[in-house]
Amino acid sequence: MIGLGQANDPGLTRLCQEFLKEKGMYHGELDGKCGPLTRNAIEAFQRTNPALKVDGILGIRTAAAMLGKKLPPRPAARTKTRPASKSKYAELKPPNDFSRNGLQSSLVDARPVKEQNAQSSTSLIDAKQAGKRGQTLFHVNVPFISQFDSSQVSGAGSGACYRAAQAMMHKVGVSQPNSTIRRIQIARSEDRFGNINSFDKNASRISVAFIDRELSSGKPVVVGTSHKDSSYNRDRLTDHYVVFTGKHVDSKGNIFYTAHDPSSKVASEGRDQRFYVSEQKDGSIALIKNGNIAVGNVLYRKQVVSMVVPNKAYT
Repeated sequence: MIGLGQANDPGLTRLCQEFLKEKGMYHGELDGKCGPLTRNAIEAFQRTNPALKVDGILGIRTAAAMLGKKLPPRPAARTKTRPASKSKYAELKPPNDFSRNGLQSSLVDARPVKEQNAQSSTSLIDAKQAGKRGQTLFHVNVPFISQFDSSQVSGAGSGACYRAAQAMMHKVGVSQPNSTIRRIQIARSEDRFGNINSFDKNASRISVAFIDRELSSGKPVVVGTSHKDSSYNRDRLTDHYVVFTGKHVDSKGNIFYTAHDPSSKVASEGRDQRFYVSEQKDGSIALIKNGNIAVGNVLYRKQVVSMVVPNKAYT
């Protein structure tokens, strides 16, 4: 990844290169490699905004500027004075401020629903103050397709969730790649029950912003989830794939995404599964669907978003 303190993520780097190339600042190959040309292009972008530090690093403030979002304030210098008391939501930063859609491919953040809820286009605070409780922020009408529907899914069955997600995307005119190699990787590790216990903070916030941008433009988004301890997918964490179709605020002001889960054979059951936005103690954002822990039907299990898979327009 670029400037995220991690090893290079080719998918993330390539998406960044595409963004900068559209702006006429990058003239190299879209190779997913963070070389001198890419760093120079990032610096060129940073020079266009006096609020950014010109360092060639794609950090939170640079990402927010690329999205045209309000820049988060620069962190204040540390002092020995006693910190001001915090309200429950005072320090929560909405993922949209931290993530740059289309630039990276890593996924969402989840935190306990009863604590604070971060969202990308509208912060939890905004949602409450603006009277948006119980409202729909984004919604895309996507036909539901079960992974067991052999008439619409090639190789239909228990292992066909991604192909079912592709089929749903195709129904609304969005082409989804066959591979998840170009992705936004959010999860880093999981426990023996498949609970994600380590997230990439910046990637998680970037993912939320990416999802919001796509939904706001009428495009659903395919995400990978973990619901058990296994290692058979590319990142050795993801177990399942669903399609995000909307973003909403419940009656208590909590932010959640709706998803079509192809593990159900019944459309009325598989549609509009709720993934709540939850911020972790380290500031990363998680998208979590509550349910049984690693037992029973996948549809009724707890699922945590582990990756976001951009459509072919980004890959």
